[in-house]
Amino acid sequence: MKKLNLKIALKICFTSFVIGLFYGILSCFTLPNNFELIWNCLFLYLPLQSIIIFLIEKFISSKVNLYLTNFFLICYWFLIYKVEFTQQVANWSTFSKYEIIKVTLVDTFLSILISLIIFNFAYSKIKKQNKFKNN
Repeated sequence: MKKLNLKIALKICFTSFVIGLFYGILSCFTLPNNFELIWNCLFLYLPLQSIIIFLIEKFISSKVNLYLTNFFLICYWFLIYKVEFTQQVANWSTFSKYEIIKVTLVDTFLSILISLIIFNFAYSKIKKQNKFKNN
């Protein structure tokens, strides 16, 4: 178990929330019901994401938590879009499971990449600030 400052874990958690919202806004341009996606992001997906990120940051070894956090965010954001795409588009059309995955991968690639770059930049800034304060 790692002893991470609660304040640092909360900063990272809040950062993931804000960037997750940014991802949700980026993603909604390819779906028909934008308001519903943003509503679901704010009150369903992002609180769950924030709790999991907090738990990863608080209880996982610092050597793997960045990799685990990035892996979790990629999978989570992909699944959010897949669920929303399936509910809003694929259920009303003739998409196979393979086509749903394919469309989801293509539609989310750029928004996930941009969101992860921003998250990793903010993450490293938070960690560096913590190092300087401890020295």
